[in-house]
Amino acid sequence: MEELNNVDEKSVVSEKSDALETSPVSDKSNVDSESPVAPESSEVPESSVPAATAGAFVALENQKTPAMPENPAESIPEKKGRNKKRRNPIFRFIRFVFLLILFIILAIAAWVAFSIFNKKNPLAMLPPDYSMYVRMDSAWDTLNPLLDLRAADILLSSPDFKNIRGAFMAFRASPLRQNPVVAQLASRRVDLALYTSEDGKHDFVAVMELGPLSAVSRLAPFVLPHIKIKQLKDLSYVQSVGDSYFEYKSGDSVFYVKPCRNLLVAASSPSVFEKSMRANNDTAYTNEEIELINQKTDEPVHIVMDSKKLLSAFVSGNDMLNQLSSVIAENTHGVLSLGITDSDVNLSAKIPCTANDQVPESITKLISRNSTVPSIINKMSGRVQYYTVLNIGSVQELKEAAFPLLPKNMNAESLWSTGQTMSKMLFGMTLDELLYSWTGDEICVLGMEGTDSPVFAIQVTDEDKRQKVFKKLMDSILLKDDTSLILDGVRLPRVGLPKFFECLLSLFKVTLPSPYYMVFEDFIYFSESAQALSGIYTSVNEQNLIAKNMYWREVSEKQSADAAVSMYYNLEKSVPFFLRGDSAVTKALSLYSIGRCDIGFSDSSLVFNLSATARHTGDLRAIPGFPIKLEGAANGNMVLEKAKNPAYIYWTEKPGTIKSMEAASTKIYSLDLKVSSGETVYLASAESTPKQGLLWAVTSKGTVYLLNNKLEAEKGFPLVLRSAVSGPVNTSGSTVLVPLESGDLAIVDTDKSVKEISLPLIGQVKSAPAVLDRTIAVYDKSFAGSILILQDGVVTNAENPLPVDGIAFGSPALLKKEESLYVAFITQAGSLSVWKDGEMLAGFPIQLEGVFYNNVVTDGSALYVLSSDAMIYRVSLDGAVLQVHVPDATSREGLISVIAPDEEFHKNLYVSIDGNLLYGFSGSLELLSGFPVVGFGVPAFVDVNGDKSADCFVLTLDKKLNAWNIR
Repeated sequence: MEELNNVDEKSVVSEKSDALETSPVSDKSNVDSESPVAPESSEVPESSVPAATAGAFVALENQKTPAMPENPAESIPEKKGRNKKRRNPIFRFIRFVFLLILFIILAIAAWVAFSIFNKKNPLAMLPPDYSMYVRMDSAWDTLNPLLDLRAADILLSSPDFKNIRGAFMAFRASPLRQNPVVAQLASRRVDLALYTSEDGKHDFVAVMELGPLSAVSRLAPFVLPHIKIKQLKDLSYVQSVGDSYFEYKSGDSVFYVKPCRNLLVAASSPSVFEKSMRANNDTAYTNEEIELINQKTDEPVHIVMDSKKLLSAFVSGNDMLNQLSSVIAENTHGVLSLGITDSDVNLSAKIPCTANDQVPESITKLISRNSTVPSIINKMSGRVQYYTVLNIGSVQELKEAAFPLLPKNMNAESLWSTGQTMSKMLFGMTLDELLYSWTGDEICVLGMEGTDSPVFAIQVTDEDKRQKVFKKLMDSILLKDDTSLILDGVRLPRVGLPKFFECLLSLFKVTLPSPYYMVFEDFIYFSESAQALSGIYTSVNEQNLIAKNMYWREVSEKQSADAAVSMYYNLEKSVPFFLRGDSAVTKALSLYSIGRCDIGFSDSSLVFNLSATARHTGDLRAIPGFPIKLEGAANGNMVLEKAKNPAYIYWTEKPGTIKSMEAASTKIYSLDLKVSSGETVYLASAESTPKQGLLWAVTSKGTVYLLNNKLEAEKGFPLVLRSAVSGPVNTSGSTVLVPLESGDLAIVDTDKSVKEISLPLIGQVKSAPAVLDRTIAVYDKSFAGSILILQDGVVTNAENPLPVDGIAFGSPALLKKEESLYVAFITQAGSLSVWKDGEMLAGFPIQLEGVFYNNVVTDGSALYVLSSDAMIYRVSLDGAVLQVHVPDATSREGLISVIAPDEEFHKNLYVSIDGNLLYGFSGSLELLSGFPVVGFGVPAFVDVNGDKSADCFVLTLDKKLNAWNIR
């Protein structure tokens, strides 16, 4: 029984132990659910569990089960707290990053908001003493199209704009123009003011409104000085006492740039930049001026300038109209709006006029009334090619206003007084009755197609009085009235005007000795051409009116109907007064050959409207701004800077003056070598350094110069050779090859070293050495001439020179094919020899017809030569000959050259004939498009207008430098 009890005890303990190991002791419900549980109200009799077993169970439970809290729910928060501590590092890091990003965004937003509201008025940075103010609401939309205008080329060719031409051309060719980011950044308002100094120099201050972008520009002074940007290598940061700014260098031009709050300020000179940086200039502007500056306009360019200067821009070509400046008030500003493309230009100006003691009452009367619509335009013939309509006042008013403006030496009042006397004596009436009693306010001059004789028209307001006046005139024995002509159904009487009347008309450059006349549609027409009058009659009756003319409609679309003066012009037929000047503006506007200009008066202001279109039939190959007049006669040979992207050209002018021109800016540098009479200067382009181009200049007395692009001598130069020079020079690598009268060949290096090679000559070297890689060939000119070949400075055929049978001119031609050296040479008599590796090539010499004062040139595959009768030969190495004759020309003093204009071109042939024409041919002797052009000698090819294509520079016999677009 005891054993049984012991076994039972062990089994009970074992079962309890297993149950405890498989269930969490802390979860009471789990423990209870795995064993039968008696109801809480039931009690287990103590006798049913042995005391030993109960004691063992209690002991075991005390060992394995921790003490439970009185409230089991208290253990749950404690567990969650421990899990929360394990997630804190990641959560805190994410929260930190989020808060940091949020802080940065808010800081940037606050900085941008501050930049937007912390503004400066652009006028604060523009000194008020400007000669011209320009506003562009979108700099990119305005300037980018202007960069390609031919009119811009003309304006920038003026000396007034020389200092900005280089930067303009550089930006025209810049790839930044194709960058959409740049376009977006530059699509902002820009205010530009031009200033003229006492010495006539022009400077500017430009202010760009950056808006939100100023948040970046304000940081530029702190960031840009510490970083290097390849595209901004010419930008430097300058710190001075009390100020700091950026300097940007472009060629010889320096621009001063500084961010100022919401603005970016740029200036072209230190003086105007200093005035701009005072940043309080807006206080000096009047309210009226500010209103004009901010005035809205339909055109992209808005200009404000001094009223008198604005008026002078339009009347500078007319001495009489120049005197109208007296009606312009002092210290007032006019407004000009401009829209321009290569196809058309629209310009409007408004200039305030005020009456004052200096203005005659007769003029004050005319300018004080508002202009009306000229009636004749609505009934004008469609055959009219140009016209001028005056609708400013009656004939009497015009006479009283115009006579005081005429030069005193014309004696206008005296002629009028004489006319009054003669008219009363001959016709029984005064000039007042003769002219004023029946005429209206409109006077016109018309140009008709098919005739050079103009038509004059005067408005008739009283036909009865006109007939009475004319009857008195015709009844006079002094006037002959011929009424016999009837043309196209209209009778055209003809009358001879008295001499005194012709004198009065001559005051206004009108010549009408014996005109036909016609009264039609309330106007009387006069002309020396009866066909012109009949053309008006028939075309108007057929409703062929000028309003149907396509060109007239095109230039009239934006014009106002009211006008005191209206002009429709075609530059092939007539030139209006405002295009007769010689200013850059006049030349630019002359590109637009058909136009309409209306001038009127409105609210005490002069209103000027011009609309013109380019229908040019002239030579569009000419680069605007050229030709440039030279100071002396040039030798005709242009020399191009030897660089990957050449930018300079060189030439000489007699006596001994070297010229260098930067193509983009057209700035010309000059160096007078002060040579003696009869001395010659030879030029040859040296290899450029990474910073600049170099030029060799050698005088015939043996002085050698090495010059930079600005014609400044390099250190250690000039050098003097021990002998005079016998002929032109050439270059090889970094050296210049100089033939000497001593019979030597001097080789001068850019490092100032001089090497002389003795040549076994019979005569002298009178032509430039020919160079191909490391091979040099010289022509020993004599009756028994020869050609010497040098390799690496050593004469290789001294014992067996290549013989020349007869007198010749010029230098041999060198070419290489399949590792063989070919030497070609022609005599004056036309014997063409070609040697291959020192031996006469099979099939040569060959005889060409003509006399040859030029020698052979080559494009590397064929030979070319020019005869004195302008016959051009192309000779292949197999002996095949192709020839082309330049018609009606000779070429005794002509030149032939082979040049590749740029990397996109093959080598072409350029032929200068006697006279002033330069021809261009392809390698197959086909005439190149755009040729011939005016010029002579050897041309040079370089981009002058920033269109990324080479232009042809050539000198002329009349002392000019021409530039031609050959595309």
